[in-house]
Amino acid sequence: MEQRARLLRLQGEPATVWIRYNGPRRLGFYIQTITTPLILSSLVVLGVTMSWPAGESSLFELQLRETKAQDYDKEYLSLHGADFLRAELGVIRRALDLKQEDVLLDLGCGTGRITVALASSCRHIFAVDRSERSLAVLTERAAERGLSNVTIIHADTRYELPVDVPITKVLCVQLLQHLPRPEDRDSTLSLAAKRLSRGGRCVVINEMFGIPRKIRGKPKENAGVDTLYFLTFTPHEMRDMMRVAGFKPIRLMGCGLFYWTRYRLATHALVRLEEWASLVPGASWFAKFGAAVAIKA
Repeated sequence: MEQRARLLRLQGEPATVWIRYNGPRRLGFYIQTITTPLILSSLVVLGVTMSWPAGESSLFELQLRETKAQDYDKEYLSLHGADFLRAELGVIRRALDLKQEDVLLDLGCGTGRITVALASSCRHIFAVDRSERSLAVLTERAAERGLSNVTIIHADTRYELPVDVPITKVLCVQLLQHLPRPEDRDSTLSLAAKRLSRGGRCVVINEMFGIPRKIRGKPKENAGVDTLYFLTFTPHEMRDMMRVAGFKPIRLMGCGLFYWTRYRLATHALVRLEEWASLVPGASWFAKFGAAVAIKA
């Protein structure tokens, strides 16, 4: 069992220590308040991290998204570049295999960057997010494009959704990586499986803890105080999450296999090649993101 502690206060008042422990099956927290003087020279430091309760982290994430809703798309574009956005959309289209008769459930749709891009490829989209201001941006986008087949739902994906029509496809892009509690990730996927028609397809995209991230020395998890919670996944973890939720994984695609080049050389060719290369076995170990594709058996 690994313990990591962060001393929040050392002088003038009792110190509170957050202890995070990683057991074989779960991640937990407890709090200990120290009222006696600390002799720092006697402490053995096992590792230092900045952690806070999952509930507070979740609330911080929501407040951040509410505050930045109007600027989110500009910041995302600045962070990843327009070429990756085109490559990403190509991988999503291939993974979902949308048909005109499909009804898509878009979980964690945010400001609707992907929602509006897919609207013309299916019969209807139910776009769900808990950020009211993000949904306001999506509402404007849909109106500007004259989209009549998008239903916007202000709700938390961890709980039952007010959707009473058969769903044939589910999409969840970069949502689970910001949910601190494993049970919340399980609930989101399990409820999606419950809504999905038998034989329907679910695509879940998250950032990967693959070879490039390991080489660069990037952490698997960022759970810092006053920072956005962030968790990356291995390909095995992605498949296991889908199985636990009741899906049958059929493939794991890479998304952003050429992300590290920033698509600077032969840009058009790399963007087109991305869609094909995403299907190569093992691609998710080398890509920025992974797309888990599963069906409801």
